[in-house]
Amino acid sequence: MALHKAVVFLDIDGTLLDSRRNSSNHKDLPKVRRAIARLEREGVVFGLNSNRSIRDLLPIYRMAGLNGPAIAENGLFAKLGNRRTFVNLMSYHELEVIKATKKAIEKEMKAFLSGRYGDGFLWIDADTVKALGQRGRGFREGSLVALNNKFRKFTVSMHLKKVIGGELRDATRESRLLVRHLNSRFGRKDGFTILLSPFGNLIAFSAKVSKRSATKQVMEKIYPGYDCYGIGDEVGDYRMVEGFGRFIAVGNADAEVKKLAYFSAKRSYSAGVVDALRLIAADRSRHRQAEL
Repeated sequence: MALHKAVVFLDIDGTLLDSRRNSSNHKDLPKVRRAIARLEREGVVFGLNSNRSIRDLLPIYRMAGLNGPAIAENGLFAKLGNRRTFVNLMSYHELEVIKATKKAIEKEMKAFLSGRYGDGFLWIDADTVKALGQRGRGFREGSLVALNNKFRKFTVSMHLKKVIGGELRDATRESRLLVRHLNSRFGRKDGFTILLSPFGNLIAFSAKVSKRSATKQVMEKIYPGYDCYGIGDEVGDYRMVEGFGRFIAVGNADAEVKKLAYFSAKRSYSAGVVDALRLIAADRSRHRQAEL
């Protein structure tokens, strides 16, 4: 009897990539690709589901050798497999309202920071991966630098940094003040969640959609009848497949997250993804034996 087809959704930050936004061990990447390729041959589809922009997702999608959906910006739109087209997961009107709120939040951030820090503040719309890689080069010592992700259409991701000793350091105190201010101006009344991520960047996204709503919609419309798995490190990754899929936690997940998991990998980050894929393969094999 043939195995049921399945879709596996992978989180990126804290799962495939570590806290420094790198693979936890470059030796693990070929192992991840090989484990994915084996399951793909059995009819398993692999995708990403992340708060990142689609532009930031695609290099990781290609690096891991995936063949399924890439859900971006906390569930607002998706790239389906190898197709070049993108699918909006909300109506045009809803997306335009969200985009307008996103722009208003960015405008308020600039006004608040420039008003508070004056000439010592610099705002840059940037490829944040490259900008962070430059470290503190080219910036005035002691200045406050906002590196705003220029690829995001509907959500905000901004790194607020201080230039200290020629290096970019997290401006944690200033970031917390900014989050508090933005939540007083926007937050619930505009349907936006605004917070500091575990990686230190300020993120803002619509609460009207989520990783879970996007995953459920993609499963129902594109992959009906498929089994579903999610691999991640946070409660939001568990919720991504809650009620219709099985969640596997990587080893660096908190104890509370592991309690929610169907399985937990022993190792962390990309090594934990390798373990999770082996657990999925074993789970599918058990289900096949049970059906014989």
